[in-house]
Amino acid sequence: MIALFILIGIASLGLIFLMHYFLFLSLAHFLNITSHFYLNALRIIFIFLPISFILASILIHRFSNIFVRLYYTIAASWFGILLYFVLACLLAYFIIYLGKVFCFEVNQKFLIIGLSLAAAAVIIYGIIAAQNIKIKELNIALPNSPAEWQGKTAVFISDLHLGAIDNYRFASSVANKIDELNPDILLIGGDFYDGQTNVDLDKLAQFFSTIKAPLGKFFVTGNHEEFGNSAKYTDAVKKAGINVLDNKLTEINGLQIIGVDYKSAFNKNDYEAILASLKIDKNKPSILLRHVPDKIEVAPKFGISLELCGHAHKGQLFPIQIIEYFLYDGFQYGLKKSGSTIIYTSSGAGVWGPPMRVLADPEIVKIIFK
Repeated sequence: MIALFILIGIASLGLIFLMHYFLFLSLAHFLNITSHFYLNALRIIFIFLPISFILASILIHRFSNIFVRLYYTIAASWFGILLYFVLACLLAYFIIYLGKVFCFEVNQKFLIIGLSLAAAAVIIYGIIAAQNIKIKELNIALPNSPAEWQGKTAVFISDLHLGAIDNYRFASSVANKIDELNPDILLIGGDFYDGQTNVDLDKLAQFFSTIKAPLGKFFVTGNHEEFGNSAKYTDAVKKAGINVLDNKLTEINGLQIIGVDYKSAFNKNDYEAILASLKIDKNKPSILLRHVPDKIEVAPKFGISLELCGHAHKGQLFPIQIIEYFLYDGFQYGLKKSGSTIIYTSSGAGVWGPPMRVLADPEIVKIIFK
């Protein structure tokens, strides 16, 4: 698994540097920059920008002050800005190509200025949208559901990514929104934390300790709880009165609540072995908490009634959701079915990297059992 993460990291860095190089060439071309002084200045900027997030990540693990957090936020935001300005340039090249094919005149300077303004508008929209959490309401009928669960409410959240960018104020806001929904049970599907070690993990979790959920609060880890020692994250969650379902099953009034942690379920054979060991009763309804919406074919084998996932953020930034659709076989977001298992993948409540969302609203999921 470590080798895979390293490979993905190297590939991602390569893509990021390629995007910066493309944007540098495009700006020099469209703005007709020929002066060696300005070209060299632009080169320095575009060498520093991709390195800045790496530097910010190192600093945020060592220091906890407003200046480092601001620098980290700006560095993370740049990746969203980069994406939409690269898309603006690609669209400009495409329009120019169409102009040559269909013989119409294109003023390249006005074109790139117009598309850049459109990109800026999308970025501003994304920043605003990321802070506007929606309440997604689902009505779900579980087979063989006990009478005690009829009309009961569960709240499911995932991917808060509490850390350097979204921290105490955000955690308080989300906890208050959940409390207002009067949940009977609270289910948390991983990536509660973002993985930075410079924040007060206990303080962040304590905002959720006051949520009234008479049937309990349950949590499974996501990939961001695997950054470093996962115990520090799960310990903070436990101190807030939240049950950590690390490959465990608990039964509440005839409903089986099952949780598998991210690391243990990374391999399909291990994932199946965990579920087999839990002795799930197929004649009773069950809810499975699992962070990533992959290996979807496994849950129906064990008679799981409802699987709740997160991780994908609904792409977070358009058009990434198109890639995710194929990556997760269509289960990257929304209410779907695999065999007899109902599957819901949430877009999550927080953000990773750029503090913006485009066509991927953050959400808190309210489930009413019929």
